[in-house]
Amino acid sequence: MYFYYKFSDEATTIPPKSVREDMTLVCFGLTNLPQALKDIATDNVLEVDLSYSNMDLKTLTEILSAIKDSKVRILNLSSVSALSGIGMQTLSKVLVQSNLINLIVRSNHFEDCDYHALFLALNDKQCKIKGLDISENSLSYVLCKKVSELLDNNNKIETLLMSGCIPGDKGLSMITKSLLHPENKVVFSDLSSKFIRESTFEKYTKDFGKKPRLRLVTIIFNRMTYISQPYE
Repeated sequence: MYFYYKFSDEATTIPPKSVREDMTLVCFGLTNLPQALKDIATDNVLEVDLSYSNMDLKTLTEILSAIKDSKVRILNLSSVSALSGIGMQTLSKVLVQSNLINLIVRSNHFEDCDYHALFLALNDKQCKIKGLDISENSLSYVLCKKVSELLDNNNKIETLLMSGCIPGDKGLSMITKSLLHPENKVVFSDLSSKFIRESTFEKYTKDFGKKPRLRLVTIIFNRMTYISQPYE
């Protein structure tokens, strides 16, 4: 049996429950944090969800430290105010030392310095991240550049979700150029943006499906689905 740990201010009133046949949800908060940290350090906790919480930097640091030496594979840090600044620097260190393979950091509205720290870690050879969700963050050409560089230098990323983050044509051009490279390993991506027309997206992806690929690739853009079949 594996466990999915969810941070909640009402943790003491929510009993553990099964979320699927082999997974049990356990809610924890400040009142039972010490025990939760011990549990996370075991081999049975595979997912930790800290999303939409108001925890302070000290609590975030304690949880990230526990994850660093654990078997946790999925970490959700969506809309966590303490993550910016020092919190991001702490996360970056954890990413290159942990067993994490999926990172979710939606709706955090990072500053450019946060993106620098995050992608420095993601580009590290010791980082195991394969799935990255940075959707609904601040519009930033710096982010687009960092994503492009990550795709060019990192052959591990398989899922890239960044809807709502691409500010315009220039950012889309940078990302699609790297994303559509035949040797890229991304198999699913969401690049939806209300600032970009579908005709513009199709201009940058006109060769999608024409170059040999090792696997099927799916791209979502503003309710449209583009699929490239792999060559034999």
